[in-house]
Amino acid sequence: DSEVCRRYYQAHLTRFRSAPIWEARHILLAAAAGDAARRRNAMETARRLTEEVTRLPDRFGEVARAWSDCPSATQGGQLGQIGPGDTAPEFEAALRTLAVGEITAMPVATRFGYHIIALERRIDGQLLPFEIVQQRIADWLEAQSWSRAVAQYVSLLARKADIQGIDLAGDDHVAGAL
Repeated sequence: DSEVCRRYYQAHLTRFRSAPIWEARHILLAAAAGDAARRRNAMETARRLTEEVTRLPDRFGEVARAWSDCPSATQGGQLGQIGPGDTAPEFEAALRTLAVGEITAMPVATRFGYHIIALERRIDGQLLPFEIVQQRIADWLEAQSWSRAVAQYVSLLARKADIQGIDLAGDDHVAGAL
């Protein structure tokens, strides 16, 4: 019922948030993970460029157009709005730590190479109102209830059954997992 759903909602508020959105620019110095020499050169160049754009942040777009190996270079490194899962995990982790207007202090290594990242805007995830998620909660709780009931019923039938050649009574942990 509604009260059970509301209690579940209140106990699990972190599950009912919209995803954050970031607006970022970057400069990618591409270097495949297996190419040690290329990665070393890319890292050195990325460090030098990081120092430059940190000193002169207004030049970020110009530096991206001149140096970035990403197609976004033509837009000054602008990636537009991105959310969780849209980028490499290391890239996303760096985004989460940056303040708006900040540029990564060190290049960020990913499987694609080294990135210099500038965070332009962040929209933090918001708590979704109970009314919006109530039906989803009700559906999930009902599915869980059915799953537990079916597992208990199957376990009860297995205990009462006269099955030979296999020990079902010893598999209670499996029935509970259904």
